[in-house]
Formats: sequence, structure tokens, C-alpha cells
Amino acid sequence: IQISNADGSGAQPISDGGSHTPANNEGPVFSPDGRFIAWTGIDPQTDEREVYLAEIDGSSRRVLSRKAGTVPIVGDPGRTAPIHNAFIDWRADSERIVWHGQDPDGYSHIYQSSRISGTMQKLTDSSDGIKHAVHPQYSPTADDQLAFQRTPFGSDFSDVVVDGAILSTGQKNAYGPLAWSPDGTRLAWTANNAVSGAASEIYHARRDGTDRTIVNPAEDLTQNSFPAWSPDGTQLAWAARGGPHPAVSMRIWVADTDGRNTYLLAEEPDNARYPTWRPKPASCTSTTLSIGGAATAEPTTHAVRCALGGCP
Repeated sequence: IQISNADGSGAQPISDGGSHTPANNEGPVFSPDGRFIAWTGIDPQTDEREVYLAEIDGSSRRVLSRKAGTVPIVGDPGRTAPIHNAFIDWRADSERIVWHGQDPDGYSHIYQSSRISGTMQKLTDSSDGIKHAVHPQYSPTADDQLAFQRTPFGSDFSDVVVDGAILSTGQKNAYGPLAWSPDGTRLAWTANNAVSGAASEIYHARRDGTDRTIVNPAEDLTQNSFPAWSPDGTQLAWAARGGPHPAVSMRIWVADTDGRNTYLLAEEPDNARYPTWRPKPASCTSTTLSIGGAATAEPTTHAVRCALGGCP
């Protein structure tokens, strides 16, 4: 993991720790206040994928998910800490980090750690009838609303839950990664259409599950996934196969949130996924999307239509 200025200058390693440097580092996420960065990597001491935290200059690096009881787990004393930790997210106040990890029984659950104390807390459990809970996402507003994907025991399909409300009721299968709208009022996810039988379509709904909307992509698009909201909340970007190049790999598409004005963002790179919008600066000239592709060493940035309000 490296951090640099936007022009590429000042690059410095964050994950480098000498003989204790984790391997296969991935998924860096800045804290909302911009002071810290969290990521996952293979710990050389445990040989497990752990959650790491450091200040943005690389100092004060520590492990938040250490196994074998070296970090206290609130409500779960004596149990081994989770393995295969992934999908980190921050609470809006930058004081807590959430992720999913696998328990010794093989089931995945949601864990949370305090940035200050390092105390880890298990938020979901098999005793609640949940076989798997993954892809946790905190609301961007400071209200502690947590969304995640869960698979109950006795079911082969998963659903999307926010504070006990099931947003994907009636859908055959719903899954993440999930995406909150910038104002925290709506959540987007991917699901199979129980009516038409179409696989992997993009939906969004209010946080209580009402006003569920399908982002109607072109009929020849498949494997729609990785939704991402524009900074003004009027558009969604996502990855999908099909369109003018049905035989090739994933491309990035953009549409209004009601499904209108769908268009292909760019022909390249190959195998593009995980679109990320750049926030609109005060002196806005355009809104941009960053997309990662297997054929490129770095994410590629493409200009798209201006966000509403203030753009020329």
C-alpha cells in the first residue's frame, strides 16, 4: 500500500514494516476525516489476512483483527479471532472500523473495532440464525446505520439488511458490495430479478426498504454489479458485461437513478470494475470516475457529465 499526492509526487509506503511487512496488501480505505488508512494483508506472524490500521504517514501501524486472543473480543471471550478478513468500512465519526471475517466454524460474520482502544466486537452471530453476514457498510451520516448482506440458515439465498429492515424482500438473491447514497437515505445493491428471472440487476431503495427501484440497464447487459453513486446522488455507475462488446469482459456503465440515460463510460480498460466517483470540488469543472481494470497497472480516470449545481 502506498500513498501519494494526486499528481503522483510524494509517494511513500504505508504497509512496509521491515520483517513484519504483510503480504498481498489490498483494499485501502481512508477514514472520513482523512487522518487514517485501513487495509487488509497477510500477516507474516499468523499467515492470515488481517485488518491493519495506520496514520496516513504510515506511523502507529497496528493489527485490529489479530487471532488467538491477542486482541480482546467483546462478547466472545475465549474464541479465536476471525480469519479471511475483508471489505473494510469506516463509521462516519472515524472512530470505528467494520469488516467481515470467517469464524472457526466456517461462517462469516461482521466485526467492529475501535480505532482508539483496539477492542473488537462481534456484531452478528450464528446464534441469531445468520449463517453468513458480509459486505458491511456504514451510513455516510453519523447515525450508526449499518447495512450488510446476510444468508439465514436453511436458505441458499441472501438478502440485504439495514437496521433490521430487509430491503430485498421477495428477491431470489441479493448481494454486495453495497453502496449508500451520499445523503445516507438510500442503499444500492445487486440482485436476481424474481419476476423476469434476469440475473444480477442493480436496485436501490430507501433505508426502510420502501420505494425500491430497479436501475433498468440495457436488456443485453449481464452480470451487473459494483454500484457506485455520483456525489450529487443523481446517477449510478456499475460494472457489467454485454452491450456493444458482448464477448469481452466487464465494462463501466452509467445511468440516472431511475434507469434513464444509460450509457457506456469507456471502451477500456479490460475487466473494469469497482467504479469510484471523485467528489465535486468547490470550483467544479467536471465530475470524474476512477475505474480499476486488470489490464492497467493503475486505476484509469475518465471525465463524465457534470454533477448538478455549480458546473459550467
